[in-house]
Amino acid sequence: MCSRPDSLQDLSVLNYPIMVNLPNGIKVKVTHQGRLQVFLKLVLDRVLSIPHFKCNLLSVKRLCQQLKCTVQFTQDKCTV
Repeated sequence: MCSRPDSLQDLSVLNYPIMVNLPNGIKVKVTHQGRLQVFLKLVLDRVLSIPHFKCNLLSVKRLCQQLKCTVQFTQDKCTV
């Protein structure tokens, strides 16, 4: 989920809007998605655009599925 639509490339309208529950308990309708370039070689597809949200969230499960990678968390670092 990305809070800034201008951060996304190839922004497109979802065929069917979806409702998302935010951590503060508010439900918002999501109508757009796009591609997010995180690093030079790390581009995530189908990132939801949620301008009502104050931060960005990353699904580790979707990251692993899309990049066919593993993620390891230790006490002081995260390795992809």
